[in-house]
Amino acid sequence: MHGNGPAPTAWESRRWSWWREIGCVCCLQRWFYRWPEVHHLLSGGRRRGHGATIPLCPWHHRAVIEEGASAETMREMLGPSLADGEPAFHAAFGDDDFLLSVTDRWVAMMELTVVGGLGPPEIRELLECEDG
Repeated sequence: MHGNGPAPTAWESRRWSWWREIGCVCCLQRWFYRWPEVHHLLSGGRRRGHGATIPLCPWHHRAVIEEGASAETMREMLGPSLADGEPAFHAAFGDDDFLLSVTDRWVAMMELTVVGGLGPPEIRELLECEDG
């Protein structure tokens, strides 16, 4: 069991395993790689489910400061943490749905290029050309 909900499905677990390759979705925007942890997106104060998750490093997720650094240095280098407040975080990196979309596209690209598959149909749809 994970948290208050059901355990992740096999696909959700595999999706999270790609995150080790992708790294934090916010750091990626600044051309850094940092080891991610799972952040569950919320709607009305409740988790949207394991499929609505994004990879965030400890700084962007929980404002964990690296040894020898300060919060100010971390903010200057990596941008605001979600723990700094959602308005600053979303202004810097995009809203939850944008970050989920970026994450899902990266996962789909990893599935396509590394294993030659694309996971479930909703992931395959992410890489289809939208303009026909």
